[in-house]
Amino acid sequence: MKAEIGQGLTIYHPYGIFVNSGAKIGRDFTCRAYTTIGNKGTDDERDGCPTIGDGVNVGVGAKIIGPITVGSNCSIGANAVVTHSFADGNVLVGIPAKAI
Repeated sequence: MKAEIGQGLTIYHPYGIFVNSGAKIGRDFTCRAYTTIGNKGTDDERDGCPTIGDGVNVGVGAKIIGPITVGSNCSIGANAVVTHSFADGNVLVGIPAKAI
């Protein structure tokens, strides 16, 4: 299985980035160093991985974990830990991430 990533991927400082093979990422995705997009250790990678909408921007060190959905045009702050689904257009910060 391979991760699905839409057109327009931008990676700034491509160090320490992990994308689980079951992840699904939309178009125009931007991420930075030390980003993790993964599952919670389940055997079924597709069931345990995030689905990320179009136009999402992820800060340094952010973690997006589990079978959740991050809506389109969200911004995820540096070092945020996203473990719950969020609708389109949110700004997510903190541990655990909350919409502000």
